[in-house]
Amino acid sequence: MEKNVNLTTNDWIILRMTAQAMETSEYQIFVAAYLGWYGKKPDCHQVDRFFGTYLSRGEIPAFVRHFTRHYLNEHPEYLRHYSAQQKTQHLAERIAFLLIVILVGLAILIF
Repeated sequence: MEKNVNLTTNDWIILRMTAQAMETSEYQIFVAAYLGWYGKKPDCHQVDRFFGTYLSRGEIPAFVRHFTRHYLNEHPEYLRHYSAQQKTQHLAERIAFLLIVILVGLAILIF
């Protein structure tokens, strides 16, 4: 029986990063991971079972975790690109928050 590990935020991020780097869907990551782990192409019912568990309960199989980490270790350039995107997004969120605070402050002063 395949041991599943409860999905953490990092697991979800790593799965999404791998899907984006490979320009494919999360479902196709499950297919590729299964092939790499078991050495044979899965039938759709096998992947559907694992993927359904991931969607409904947030559990990710060990073979998918292994595949995503291995892929990103082999492609560190994507990690650098993702990190830069995260920093830009964080800065934009902080600027938006400050603008809201300023607008609320001005509204309080006016009224």
